[in-house]
Amino acid sequence: MTSSPRHPFLSYLRVAIAVAWVAVIGVGVYLFLFHRTETQTELSRAMSVSWWMAWGIYLVLTTLRGVILMPSAPLVLLGTAFLPPLPLFGLTLIGVMVSTSVIYWFPTSLHLEDLFGDRHQKAMSRLRTLLTKRQLAVIAGWSFLPITPTVLIIYVCGLLKVDFKKTLLGVAIGSGANSAIYIFLGDYLMRLFGWKF
Repeated sequence: MTSSPRHPFLSYLRVAIAVAWVAVIGVGVYLFLFHRTETQTELSRAMSVSWWMAWGIYLVLTTLRGVILMPSAPLVLLGTAFLPPLPLFGLTLIGVMVSTSVIYWFPTSLHLEDLFGDRHQKAMSRLRTLLTKRQLAVIAGWSFLPITPTVLIIYVCGLLKVDFKKTLLGVAIGSGANSAIYIFLGDYLMRLFGWKF
């Protein structure tokens, strides 16, 4: 199987976005650990002006996260420090659904064949076999595990023309359960230790 030609601009763009992503998370962690009080004061002031803006920013970030193939845990945990758990969970699910839809319907535009074509042949072959047996359970299970890239199962579902609604439901169940653990357990622990903004 010959892989499609590489797209250097997209590779550089992904690296640049990933670096920016890591920088944002790094600054957030730094402020959380070393300037918590000042940051909390400023955030409380900003949040009192507009919760909608904070939620909108989080929704955009969590949607982009899925499309640029970054792991969800750092952003979800950072969001847990700043936002109430129930709206955060809802926004996370919306972001997951939007990014799932983009990955399912536009894998060529994202050049996922370049990313998965060579490196993940064994995993893709295994997924193809598993998806012929129990689609919903496989999609949900794969999406739940933090060590497996959810984008890979969505990509394979798109290639195999697995029912789109079933793909969305499976990812919602798996990623939703995973995110719920991070958000609600994280919120409880942050409140317990006094880390909640």
